[in-house]
Amino acid sequence: MDWSRIKTILILVLLITNVLLGATYVQSKLAFEREREEQLDRVVALYEQNDIGLDGVELDFPDKLDSIAVSFESHTEADVQKFLGDDYETNNNQYTKGNSRIVLSEMSLYYELREIPDEVYDQGLPSEVIEDAAARTKLSKMADETISDLGYAADYSISGYFQRDEYRIVNAKQVYQGYVMDDALMTFIYYRDSLVAFRRTWLHINTDHSTNKYDIISVDRALYVTLSKLDEGDEITEIGISYKLNDSGAVVSNLIAGEAMPFYRIAVSDGNTYYVRAISEN
Repeated sequence: MDWSRIKTILILVLLITNVLLGATYVQSKLAFEREREEQLDRVVALYEQNDIGLDGVELDFPDKLDSIAVSFESHTEADVQKFLGDDYETNNNQYTKGNSRIVLSEMSLYYELREIPDEVYDQGLPSEVIEDAAARTKLSKMADETISDLGYAADYSISGYFQRDEYRIVNAKQVYQGYVMDDALMTFIYYRDSLVAFRRTWLHINTDHSTNKYDIISVDRALYVTLSKLDEGDEITEIGISYKLNDSGAVVSNLIAGEAMPFYRIAVSDGNTYYVRAISEN
């Protein structure tokens, strides 16, 4: 028996089998991509029929994403000293010095230099969005300088600029590996270019904890779910991925620590933002 010839034949059979399997895989993947593109085209057409703009927004997202193990940062008297120095009075979780006050909670820090009218914080009252590019740039630099002076990490992006009377409000959210951490928020309030109030709720990323990788629904599904909430003439201004901790499907213990999950974040021209759970249930 010619074992050398048999070996050669077996190798050829294996090679042909691998080529056929590879071709089948490529064909299946191409068919899947075509089907997904067709589904997205149909949803985009629905938006066009309802006169809802989608021009210029990102529509390409990964198929899989990791969860992120997080815990809320604790603020201590070391944070108080960044604002008040060493000489201050203490009353439970409140720290005062002159007309300055800091309140620490389990997850947040609140600093106030002077009495701020309640309406500045009232989310139910209308705020004027600051559209002027020069004004936004100036406020962004002021926020950067504030964070640098306080010694906090600059791992954030500005999420909004607002004005109420002479108060300028800047909102920022934490960013990790390019994704917004939606539960982590800083608010800067300036009065005549001086910081008069500051709030910070931030996350610690537990890189030493194991996380899970999840299949992500396609963006057309997120858009389809959101369509019923939109009105004719609305425009989608941004689509992105955010991570949220306070979700019923997450592994959470009193919202102090857990597994942050990815959500599609869909921002609309009317100021509303909608979130769609990105993890596939299949």
